[in-house]
Order: sequence, then C-alpha cells, then structure tokens
Amino acid sequence: SRNYEKARPRFSSLRKYPWEKRKHADATHFPNPTGRYLTGLSQHSENIKTMREKPMKPKFKFTDGNMKNKLGTSIEPVFQPPDANMTYADNFTSYCSKEEYLDYYEVLSEIFIKGDLKGKGADKKGKASLEDKQFMSKWLYRSEPLVQTNLSMLHNEGGKLSRGEGQKANASAFHEELSQQKQLFMEKSGLNSIHYSYLEYIFIIFGNYCSKFNKPDALRVAWYKAKEAGISMSEKMCNSYLYVLTNNPSMLSGTVPEAGSILSDLLKGNETSVGNTKEDIPCEVATYHDLLYKPTDRSTKLRVSSLVAIGDAAAAEELLNDFASGPSGDSVKLRTYLPILKSYCDSNLCDKAFCLFSRMQRSPQAHLEPENYVLLLSTLAQNGYFRDDNKAPHLTNAKGLGYNYNSGPMLFDEFVKHMAEDVLEISATSAKRLYNSFVESSKDLMHEEAKVLPTMALLESNVSRAMDNELIAGRTIIDSSTARCPRSNATLRLLKLNKIQRERLHEGLIDVSADAYHEFNKKRNVTREESKIACEKLREFSNWMNEREQKPFTAVVDGANVAYFGQNFHEGRFNYHQIEFLVKALESIHEHALVVLPSKYTQDSFHVNLGGWRKQKMDKKERAVLKRLEKNGQLYVTPAGFLDDYYWMLASISDQKNSSNSTSFAVSAEQAAKEGRFPGARPMVLSNDLMRDHRLELFDPRLFRRWTASHIVNYDFTAFVNDECIDADIGFSTPDFFSKEIQGNPTENGTAWHFPVTEWTENNERLVIRLPRTNPKEYKSFYSH
Repeated sequence: SRNYEKARPRFSSLRKYPWEKRKHADATHFPNPTGRYLTGLSQHSENIKTMREKPMKPKFKFTDGNMKNKLGTSIEPVFQPPDANMTYADNFTSYCSKEEYLDYYEVLSEIFIKGDLKGKGADKKGKASLEDKQFMSKWLYRSEPLVQTNLSMLHNEGGKLSRGEGQKANASAFHEELSQQKQLFMEKSGLNSIHYSYLEYIFIIFGNYCSKFNKPDALRVAWYKAKEAGISMSEKMCNSYLYVLTNNPSMLSGTVPEAGSILSDLLKGNETSVGNTKEDIPCEVATYHDLLYKPTDRSTKLRVSSLVAIGDAAAAEELLNDFASGPSGDSVKLRTYLPILKSYCDSNLCDKAFCLFSRMQRSPQAHLEPENYVLLLSTLAQNGYFRDDNKAPHLTNAKGLGYNYNSGPMLFDEFVKHMAEDVLEISATSAKRLYNSFVESSKDLMHEEAKVLPTMALLESNVSRAMDNELIAGRTIIDSSTARCPRSNATLRLLKLNKIQRERLHEGLIDVSADAYHEFNKKRNVTREESKIACEKLREFSNWMNEREQKPFTAVVDGANVAYFGQNFHEGRFNYHQIEFLVKALESIHEHALVVLPSKYTQDSFHVNLGGWRKQKMDKKERAVLKRLEKNGQLYVTPAGFLDDYYWMLASISDQKNSSNSTSFAVSAEQAAKEGRFPGARPMVLSNDLMRDHRLELFDPRLFRRWTASHIVNYDFTAFVNDECIDADIGFSTPDFFSKEIQGNPTENGTAWHFPVTEWTENNERLVIRLPRTNPKEYKSFYSH
C-alpha cells in the first residue's frame, strides 16, 4: 500500500551491494519505505528484500503446441518445425540427399524458432506472425522444386564476363531474369510481397549462419531455394555464400535438382536423368556475383576452378587474364593461379606451366610455397627437360622470360637458384616426388638400384660416392665435422648475412620491437603510440654501439639467460657469479664480451621464477660483480619494461663503426686455429634461448635463420651454488658449420644442390641432386648466390 516509487530513490545506495554483505552495518543508517528508521535488521527485513528483488520473469512450458505461464494463462504459441521424415521427398526430383536436407532442416528450424524475422509485415518488435511462418514453411521445408528455374545467364560456363558498359548491360539483363523467376514463383506458391520480404531476410541469415558454423551442405539447398525464388542478393550476401563455398572444395559439384529446367538441360546435355548430372554450385554463385557486381579474387578463383574441373585450363587462364587486366588485377592470390598450374603440370603442358609460374613469381599477392616450386620442377624433370643430351626437349619461352638456357642442367641450376632465394626447405613428400621424377626420365643416368618409390615407401639414405658422370638424386648424410657430402664430394657452406641483409635485419629488429613492447606491457594498457618509445630506446643503444671507441665487443652475453642457467633447485637464485664466470671464460679465448641485463636485476630486490615466484635480495658479492662489469665497460642495462632480447640481438649485428674502424672482425679458420678461437661471424651471442616463435622469424625467416646459424653459441657448465663452483670446466657449442637452407656447391662435374627436408631432423640429412654434364669444360657454376 506504500508509494514505492517515492521511496525507491532512498534505496539507491543499497542497490550497489548484496544484502548479505551489509549485515554488519548499522541498521539505523537505512531508511525504510515508511520514512521511519529501522531499529534492527530483523524488523521489516523480508519486506525490504522483496522490494529490492527484480520482478519475476514468467517461465514457459510446452503443452500441445501452446505456451502457458505458471498461472496457466495461454499466450501466443511458437513455431514448431514439421517432421523432417514427412517433408523430405526421396526421389530423383529432390534438391539433395537426405543427409544434406537434414543439415538444411536443422539450420532453417534454428532460424524460425530463435530468429526474429524482419520484413514488410513485421510488428513493432520486428517479428513475423506465427501464421506467416507456417505459410512460408510449406515451401521452405519442401525438398523438391515447386517451379522450374530459368536463370540461363548463370551458365556462362565460368567464361569471360564484360566490364564497363557491357557489365551494366549484363546486370540489367540478369535482374530481368531474376524478376521473371520471382513472378513465376510467387504465382505458383501463393506468397505475397510481405512473405517474400521475409524470405529475403531468411536467406541473408542463412548465409551468415552457414558462414559462422561452416554448414556447406545446408547452404547448397538454400542456394537451390534462392534461385527458385528469384532472390536478388546484395553483394554482402553473395560474399557470405562465396566464403562458405571457397573454404569447401568438395562443393565443386552436386546433384541438379530442377526437373526439366533450362539450368539442368544446359549442364546435362542429352541426359534426361536429373540424379545423374552434376552442377557446379560455387561457379554459379561466383557467376551470380560477377553478373551483378565487380569480380573479386574469390569469385574469380571459383570460376577458374570450375573451368579446370571440366578440363578447360586454357579458358581458365583466359578468365584469369581478363580479371588481372582490370582494376583489381594486383589482388590475384596464389589460390587462384594454382588450379591452372596443376592442370598444366598434370597434362605435361610444360611451356604453359613455365610461363604461368613465371607470372606467379612476379605477382605481388601470390606468395609461393615450396610445394609450388617442386610441382613445376618435378614436371620438367619427369619430361626430361634437364637431360644434357639430344633426348632433352626445349622450353620455347624460357629465354624470353629471363633465363639463359631453355633445357639441360644449366636450366635446372637457374631455376633452383631462384627457388633458393624464396624457399628454405622442402617436405619429405616433395623430396620423394623430385627423386621419382628423375628416375622416370633419366634412370639410365642413375645408379643401378634407382627405382620409382610407391606412395608409402621411404627414401633411404645413400652415403656411397657417386661416379663422375652419374646423375645424383637421393637422400644422404652430410659429415658434421667437414660439411662434405659423401655422394657428390661437394662441401656445404655457412651462408652468412651480407651487408644489405644485416642492415635490413637491423631495421627489422627496431620495427618489431614496438609490437613486442606493446604485447609485453598490455596489462599496463600501453597504447600503440606509446609503444614507439621501444624503437627510440633501441636506436639509442644502436648509436651507443657505433659511437663508443673502446675495444670492440666480439661476444654478447644474454645475462638473464646465463644467471638463471641450472638454478632450478631449492637454494637456486639469479646467479650473478655465473655471468662473471662466463665472461672470464670468453676472455681466456681472446673474446671481449658485453653483458646485456634487464634493469630489474640491478635492483636491491626483485622477484625470480625458479620453480615458483619468490623474492630475491642482492647481496654485496653480487653487487660487486655488477660494479666490476660496469667499471670495465662490459655491462649494458636495458630500460624497465623493455625486452632485452632485442638488445643483444641488435648488438650481434652492429657494425661498431668507431671501435672497429668499419672493418670486419669475423674470425677466419686460419686465425681461429692460431689463436684458439671459434671461426665465424662476430660478435657471437652466448645464450641457450631456443628462440621459438620469435617475432623476427615472422618478419623474415631467411634472415632469422642465417642470423641464428652464424651468431648463436650455446654454453654448458656446472651450476653455481651461490658463489661456489664445483667444476670450473665450461663447454661451448660453436655456430653451425654449414647452413640449413637450399644451396648449390661446385663439384668436378656440375653443381650439387642440397635441399634441407623438414621431416629429416637427425644426422644432417639432405636431398642431394647433381646433374652430370656431357661437356664439363663448358660448365659454369651457379653455386654462388
């Protein structure tokens, strides 16, 4: 009986907290609705609780298709889908198989029950009435066509569509076809304009649902329905359908549903049985899109795949050329080229495949994979293009595409040289494919036991020395101490960063440091703009390295990594004595070290993670270690919140211009033997950091791999207990002796190419290929690249 609305504002402070958490509070501070103060929580507590509770929402239950609340009052019933077994017609006129229909049935029912259908007849809440839903459902749940579909323009066989004014004319003509189909459908179905507006909305939601939950089979049936109803799709709606179809290659063909339709007649030719014909739905959707809107790479890819599927790769390339000559030509991706390239290679059309591949190499958006190179390389090898005799055919267009040779081993060298600039390694499947391709065309030039390997067979290693005139193609093991290949007698090299690559890596480190800083400090809500300070600080360090005039650093120590090494035991700690121990060991082999250390570890106390987080206080001996390093100019402390990785990585590629007088201080093999040092690049980095998933590897995998192979040195010693060391021995693993990337090296009879294989992780195994020359005197090596 009280006026609750007037009293309600006086309870605003109570609503902020749960009632149970306020029991300890003084009850006299809380007024009640009557205006009088409470004298105790027990009085009127139930009344107050009731007033603070939200109104109870009625709970519904199904009863014979009607909904009732708890009071038993009937409310508007909800839509109930029909029985799928009753609506599916299991005959040759059906849209699809029963499995596909059930997927469609599931999505449609989800939309009807949970979705609020929008359209011209929707109420104020945007909902269609139950009667409208039931009337539309008779056709939507039907599994066979109600009317014939007459959209002949969809069957341009994936071919060229006009642009400019021609495209506008096509769009206008196709809109007329859709309008006629719509009129035919509405006359036969009895649906009015309000129902039709609901249908348009349903097909939009259907595309979005199938895109989100990957329902290609359901979308197949929806596409048949949309065509039959003459639905005019928006560009966004088309893109949803294209997305689902592009990511489901199995949708390239299906069963034609329209009995006696023009569409089925175009596809099946003289056949009369609908169930035995095939229809390319992705091509239809792509053609639908390109008739009404500007073609995209996705729609072109589907039409290209359609043409390739029916064996017309030439028409597919013509279509690709037409798209590439348009305003979006630079957007052609690898996925659009590949069906044509594979078709040419499968048909042994080597000239066409070679031309297309050269075009793919020049395309800015076609990022080639190792398998793409191997596809063409194996096709050429299988057809004998790399033989050095009169059996070798010639590529008619190779010289016009910038190659010096059109056949023979020199063509192979040129092609693989380009491949090595773009690819680091190949897969085991690709290695076996290359091996088999040479066996098929040149078994007479290989060792006696060479034979084509079946699908499940493994390529076995061979370490026996090959004859000078033997074609080598197979798996072998490189000697880890001499870097020599036992099959070809070639010596593999350590491919180092050149000056341009060092500069590129230097700038790349500075660029990616901002992203790393932002990620590292995201809990502090650091913005992208604020993250740019990481670049500034790293450049300051780079300038310091170049401007200092003292003795150049030939080693850089990852201080945190060394201090934590082996300390994961009960009395373990961040051990500064291990850092000093490593620095002195480097001095004993004539290396001058710089220690890079995060500022956190220069504080009097800090937290360490050694089998769990705990606090560590720096003692006097540990402080003395830092002072000695600082006094000798061998300590650089990175700013708080900045990743030290980027500092010691950048130090390893710094030119140190003033201290080195701009000359290289790399150690040659002769100098190393004389001074007892490691041969290779300087400065070397002392760290056991595995550097997995490093951002720089995403920046440029080749530069990152060459850097790690040339500069990283691992260490091993017995962990210290405080400042005590039981065993003073220390071991270093030198940088790689030869690079793990594709490289060619000279032999007495041609270039031996060695391919690292991803799955061959042990014993320094490589795929080696060397093609013999009939005239070694004219041989020109291509190993330098």
